[in-house]
Amino acid sequence: MRARAHRPGRCSRCGEPGPGYDTLPAREFEYVPLWGIRVYFLYALRRVHCARCGVKVEAVPWGQGKQTLTQSYMQFLATWARRLSWQEVARFFHTSWEQVFRSVCWQVE
Repeated sequence: MRARAHRPGRCSRCGEPGPGYDTLPAREFEYVPLWGIRVYFLYALRRVHCARCGVKVEAVPWGQGKQTLTQSYMQFLATWARRLSWQEVARFFHTSWEQVFRSVCWQVE
């Protein structure tokens, strides 16, 4: 994925748009698997010079903080964790027990 051209990034702390500062190396964000195939978003986060907060990493609609899972995948895992044990969910979707645990905690918050 690429950032939209001529579109300022938004500060991850306050949400205000600001001019770009630089770009970080690309990160993988794990998305809901389709037909048993793992899906990843590959995106290079931009750093934004916010007038209020200083230089911060941009906010993205699919991720939160340093999570490697997308919010929709965390919702997906947490929903399955209501029906099955966390270990079974992790084994079935080829992820770790910790990722399921973090997804459930995120959903509860």
